Amino acid sequence: MGLVPMLTTATRERLRGLLESAAADASAPPDGSKRKMGDLYAGCMDTTAIDAGGLTPLQPDFARIAAIESRADLVSALIAFQRSGRPFADLNGVVVGPFRVTSGQDVKNPDRVVARIVERDFPGRTGTSILSLPDRDYDVKEDGASNATRDAFVIHATHLLELAGAPHADAEREAQVVLAFETALARSVMTNAERRDPDKTYHLMDATQLRDLAPLFDWTVC
Repeated sequence: MGLVPMLTTATRERLRGLLESAAADASAPPDGSKRKMGDLYAGCMDTTAIDAGGLTPLQPDFARIAAIESRADLVSALIAFQRSGRPFADLNGVVVGPFRVTSGQDVKNPDRVVARIVERDFPGRTGTSILSLPDRDYDVKEDGASNATRDAFVIHATHLLELAGAPHADAEREAQVVLAFETALARSVMTNAERRDPDKTYHLMDATQLRDLAPLFDWTVC
């Protein structure tokens, strides 16, 4: 284990101890930070209540997706998800849709911060991606291991869809659609080697140029 994983593990253990202590401290002031942290942690760890709630917390998102009937509806939904900032609000949220909008230092001019439109987070952040599998190669390679991984993914997606209420036959069919969609997305994503080329990942442009590049997306509200 390298130094960074060791420090990460140690930090997580310390944070866990602080949160468990806060959750158990009944004497903490109701409006204090300790009580708020403890209540949040306790709520997140209350799997009985989470299981009882089922899909109820997700219904607004499902309704938004079900209401998509046009390109404009899709753009509106993608923007809403981009701006929701969950579950990692302090890290600009996770990837929802074909890209994510974030910000960071201009890699060729560290004196300024610029908006970024990326397929995945950069190292040291959440590591999230538009793809469900860890890397595009899992979707596009045709070797035995990759095929087995995709088969397992379809089984997993089928199970999730069944938990969401879909009959088994429908869930199996929809899981195949999910895999086909993700494979199409993966083919548009750069390889690991390409992402290591700084010139291939740097395309500085102003807002006007961005709108000209993708005029059907309303970038003004991202």
